[in-house]
Amino acid sequence: GLIDTLHHALDTYVEQRLNNVSPATIKRELNTLLSILNRGSRKYRLGWMLQIPQLPNHVPKEKQVLTQEQQSLLIEKCLSYINPRVATCVILMLQGGMMPSEIKRLKEENLEGLTHLNTPFITITADTKTKTRKRLIPIVLHSKFIIEHINSTIDWLNTVTDSAAPATLKKFMTKTLDNGKTYTGHCLRHSFRNNAVANGADLGKASLIAGWSTGGVSLSDHMSRYGRAALEKSEQLQALSDASRMMFKHLVVAPPPNVTKLKRKQ
Repeated sequence: GLIDTLHHALDTYVEQRLNNVSPATIKRELNTLLSILNRGSRKYRLGWMLQIPQLPNHVPKEKQVLTQEQQSLLIEKCLSYINPRVATCVILMLQGGMMPSEIKRLKEENLEGLTHLNTPFITITADTKTKTRKRLIPIVLHSKFIIEHINSTIDWLNTVTDSAAPATLKKFMTKTLDNGKTYTGHCLRHSFRNNAVANGADLGKASLIAGWSTGGVSLSDHMSRYGRAALEKSEQLQALSDASRMMFKHLVVAPPPNVTKLKRKQ
C-alpha cells in the first residue's frame, strides 16, 4: 500500500544519503520531512504513522586542531605570504571562528570598528546559518595587516567559486605545516575552541565570538543596530576583547600605534 511505498522511499533516501553525510545529518533532515508528512496526515485524516528508518550508530570524527606551535608557524607564514588575501582569511578564521562565506559578505559598516586603536572589531550582521552566527569579533591579531588587505580579500572571495576559496586555503595550510597531514579551514575554527580551553578563557564569551549556539545568546538585534561609537564604548566589546586576548595569548601582539582609514567598497 501507500504506507509501504513511503517507508521504502525513506529507506532508499537513507541508503543514498549515507554515502555523503553522517547519520546525524540524515536524522535532522528526516525529522523535518516526517513532521510535514505526519502533519498532512493529521489534517486530512489519512491515518499515516510514518517513522524514521533505523540509522547506524555514528561515532563523530575527531576534530582536527592545530597546536599552538602550528598556529604560530601558520601566522608567521601569513605575514610574509605572496598572497595576502589567503593570509587575511586565515588570520580572521583563526581568531574569529569565521568562514570564507562570512568574510565574503562583509560590508563597510561591518568593518568600521577595525580602526579602533584599543579594541578593533568586526561585526557579522548579514544572513547567517543561525541567529548566533550574528556576532561581534574582537581583532587581537594583526589588525593593521587585516586593514591593509581586507578589501582585496573580500573582492577575491566574491570573484572565485564557493569551493575554490576553501581549496586554496587547504593547499596553503597543508603546504605550510608540511607534516604529511591535510588541513582545511575548519581546523582553524576547531583550533579556536581548543585555544579557549587550553588558555583558560571564558567559554561563554568564546561561544559568542565564534557564534556557537552553546553560548545561549548572540549579538542582539539591538546591538547589531549600534553604530561604531556606541559599540566602542560597550562593556560587551571590552569583555569579548579581553577573552579573545586570553585565548590567543600565545600569538597576540600589542595594537599598532597608528591605523589606516578604512572604507569598504559597496
